[in-house]
Order: sequence, then C-alpha cells, then structure tokens
Amino acid sequence: MAQRKNNGSTKLERDNAAAHRAEPKSTGIQPSTNSIGAGGDRAGGVATGGAAPFVLSRLASEVSDIAASGVGSAIRAIGGAARGTGVGSAGAGHEFDSSAERYEAGTEQVGGEVGGEYDPYNTLAIHGGLEPDPTTGAILTPIVQSTTFVQQAVGQHKGHTYSRASNPTVAALERALGALEGALPATAFGTGMGAITALFFATLRAGDHVIVSDVVYGGTVRLLNIVLAPLGVSASFVDTSDPAKVAAAITEKTKLVFIETPANPTLKITDVAAIAAVTKKHGILLAVDNTFLTPVLLRPLDLGADIAVYSTTKYIEGHNATVGGSITTRNFDLNEKFKLYRKTLGSIQSPFEAWLTLRGLKTLPLRIKQHCRNAQIVAEFLEKHPAVERVYYPGLASFPQAQLAKKVHGPNGGFYGGIVTFEVRGGVEVGITVMNSVKLCSLAENLGAVETLITHPVSMTHGDVPKAQREAAGITDGLIRLSVGLEDPHDIISDLDRALRRATQIHAADSPTFPAAQPTVQLQPKARSSDTGDGSVENNVHRVNARPIAHSEVVA
Repeated sequence: MAQRKNNGSTKLERDNAAAHRAEPKSTGIQPSTNSIGAGGDRAGGVATGGAAPFVLSRLASEVSDIAASGVGSAIRAIGGAARGTGVGSAGAGHEFDSSAERYEAGTEQVGGEVGGEYDPYNTLAIHGGLEPDPTTGAILTPIVQSTTFVQQAVGQHKGHTYSRASNPTVAALERALGALEGALPATAFGTGMGAITALFFATLRAGDHVIVSDVVYGGTVRLLNIVLAPLGVSASFVDTSDPAKVAAAITEKTKLVFIETPANPTLKITDVAAIAAVTKKHGILLAVDNTFLTPVLLRPLDLGADIAVYSTTKYIEGHNATVGGSITTRNFDLNEKFKLYRKTLGSIQSPFEAWLTLRGLKTLPLRIKQHCRNAQIVAEFLEKHPAVERVYYPGLASFPQAQLAKKVHGPNGGFYGGIVTFEVRGGVEVGITVMNSVKLCSLAENLGAVETLITHPVSMTHGDVPKAQREAAGITDGLIRLSVGLEDPHDIISDLDRALRRATQIHAADSPTFPAAQPTVQLQPKARSSDTGDGSVENNVHRVNARPIAHSEVVA
C-alpha cells in the first residue's frame, strides 16, 4: 500500500512531482508541453513514451497493492487505467492483454478463468487513487470538515493549510478522478460552472478569442456573453462537428477551442480526435466538456485533448445530492494554474460534497452503462410512438450522425449515453402538457441521476441563450430532454406513454388520432418473485410510486 509521510502526500503524488522536477521547464503553457507522454509514441490514444510511466506505472503499482491475492491479480492488470492502451505493464511488471481487452486469471488464483470482457473502470472507480485512512484504517475516506490545519512550525505543514486552497477529502476525490482519466489528480470545484469559469480565466486574456461548440450548455453561453465579453474575450460559436469549420474559425488571437460532446441538448457529436488534430496544428489548447459520457465512456485526453471538464453533479455523483465540477489534464503547468485560480476565486468543493461524490464515483461504471441500456430502450419506444415527431439518440439508426456515433461509441462497447431528446406532434403546447403530465419522471433541471428527469431546455437550462442562437443550434421551443434514470424501463415507458396520450387527448385538434382501446406500447410481463412455476405470473402489473399502473389508463 502506498505509504503516507508527514507532508500528507501519497507515493503517487511524490513520484509525479519528482518526475516533473526532472523534466525541462517550459516558458509557457502550450498544448502537450510538460504533459504525460509528451514526445512519446501513442498506443490506443494514450501516450506510452516520455513521462507516461511516472503516472501510469505508479497507478498500476498503487492499485495492484490494494490486494495481494485472488482478485488482486486482476487489479494488477489495470496499468494505464484504460482498456487497450498497452501501457499497463509499464514499470510495474504486470501483464495486460491490450489486444483481447480482457484479463484472464490463472486457476490457482481465482478458481478458474474469468469470463467476459475485462473492464478496468469497475476496479478503478472503487480503488483508483485511494487508500484506507492511515490513522484509523477506515476503508472510506474520512470527511475532514476543518477550515484550517495546525502547522508544525513556520513553513512546515502536512500538505494542507486552509480549506479554500486544499482539503484532504477533496484531495482524495481529485486523486480518484485523475486515476479514472489516467491523468494528474483533478482540480475539484464547487460547481460545474465553477470549473468552466476557472478554465476560461486561466487560459484567456483580454483580446483573446475562443471557439465554442454551437450547441453547448446554456450556462457556458451565459458566462461568455455576460461575463467574459465585457472583459475583452471574444467567442465564436461554431459547428464543431465539422473540423473544417473549426479550422476556418481560427485566428491569430484564438487561444482555446472548447467543445461539448454529445452537445446539450441536441446530442450533436464532435469527433474529439479530429478537432485535436486541428488544434495541435495551430498550437491551440483543446478542452472538452465530457459531462454526458464521463471517462468511462469517453476519455478525451486519450484522443488528444489537453483538458477534460466535468459537472460532477451529473453522472459522476449521480444521486441528485451534490453540485460539483472538476478539471483534469496531463499537463503539470496547467494543473497548477487551475488550482491557483480555484484558490483565488474561492471555488473549491466542500469536503462533505466531495465525500458524497466519492461515494457516487464508486458505482459510476455500473450506473452509466445501465443508464445507456435504459435510454436505448426508451429511445426506440419513443421513435415508434405516433405522438412523437422526432427523436434524437446516438444509438438509433435514424440519428443524423449515426456513423460517427458508431465510431465514437463502438470502442466503449456500444454505450451511447443516457440522454434522449424528442419533440412531440402538435407543437410546443402539447410538449408542455406532456412534461406537466408525467408522474414517475420528475420535471427538474439536472441530468445523470438515478431518477428519470424530464426538462424543457428553452425555459430551463438554455433560457439565457438568445432565441436566434437557440434556433440556429436546433434547440426548438418544443424540444424535450429526457435524462433516463435507473428505474425499470417498462415503468419509464408506461409513464411517458400515459403522458403522451393525455396530451394528445387534451390537444386533439392538433394531434394525431390515437386508438381508444389499447396503449401504444405493449409491456411484456416480467416474472416476479410470485411466479407460480407453471408459466403464469400472479402479478404482471408494473408498480410506480407504490401504486399499480393499469395499461388501460389514459388520463392521469
């Protein structure tokens, strides 16, 4: 297990710092300068040369020390913290079959061959960057709810001095997030917008220009238009799904390209690797808001991005319990700059919310894949529903960028995210009635939580985006965003079906005619614990909010 000395840093952190000191210093922050793997060969998008081993091999070593026998043998295969990278054994002496993307343990270790495909994220999310508390042995990171920290002497402390600058619980979350990304420890913020604000302040100055995806979270647009524009920072909102348009928008003043993929709320996809090729050619930083996919489904840094940004409020914490944000990078100088700006702006995450986020992170790989499975089922249902005009979901063949979606999501096993957006027939008023009629789904501003949330972007998340800009980006007044939760998809579908049928009845003059007797979707009975054993099931009614939903129910 990694040992902790009096300065409060882990062995991984000390190795990182030592490796950085041994590297030549750069005169300024440039893409890939002083970065992990700078100048090295790349395998699977992760650098394998240069400074790569100083983080990746130590991560392999630390995680492999978590257990010395049994499942510990599988843990050792994590290495670079990404399937297929080929860097898992760097300096650690452990084998990792990157071509098969799985680890097969010996029979003497775990009682036989481990079946199925190896996924390092399940282990990394639980153990990456973490260790039991060195004082008590507590397996969970303690909540260090303290403003200040007593120092041994002037200039001597144990790693933390004041919780606006750093905190042990927050630092534990930062190590875990960095491990999941195969990066330096992240910088955690009180909100996702706090993270984006620090990113822009740290990389842009008066007179600079930033290129931003034309479809992007409304808070990002508000920050650029209301806060940064008066300070002399100009922004161009560009269709980043087309690398040629990004290249054409670059000027001598462009310092940063900021993309969001899939875009909120239309789910437009940007090819991160293609944009990275453009930014690196021009010496410009590339930042990716990866909130919708998380490092489990997409690792922007592996694809050439310099910075990954997250609202940890969403899938990472995933339980509607916190607000938070983070920035990860493999560039040491950038990382230090983000922490300095966070300290100056006073935007660090609180210890308790960091602790809750750590709890959520442990189940992220399992949760987000189930979100994706449910979203696929719900999207297919909505696409066939006669009350629905159109559906946007990257996992559908009808998605405008279906081929790019396969390219981007194929390597992660075909998980296309947990967000579905759609429009109903009959216009805005029908859509509003749908949102006001759901019972299981909650009408709320958030996404990525275990509960299914339904949102009206125009009046909620994108209310501050100018109408002309919204319409140009395809964010219509009738667009509905559905963050598909972890409830049984039958229940989600039943709730949506009822709401759609109720809305179309109320607005019958402008809506399609529905059959009176049968619901649009036929839910297949599922065997319950009361299965009689003779093929019949005593209770085939799916329960929502502790009451049965009858299939014949139309108006709630």
